Amino acid sequence: MLFKNEVRKMWLLKNGNQIVLETFDGVLHKLNIIENREHEVVDSKDKSLIFVMRNSGREYYFSTKNAT
Repeated sequence: MLFKNEVRKMWLLKNGNQIVLETFDGVLHKLNIIENREHEVVDSKDKSLIFVMRNSGREYYFSTKNAT
């Protein structure tokens, strides 16, 4: 399953109010945590879970398939 904004890595900034996401296309996104108002967990065909986060009108996807 391919997603436009699938997250590869995520970091919490020292201020505790923001996170930085690196998507699989190599783009970094800085998000304000307070703007994360919607999220859901969905099942995928390969039996892994996908966490969907909506921030400022954009969706970001985290797959648990290769989580360590």
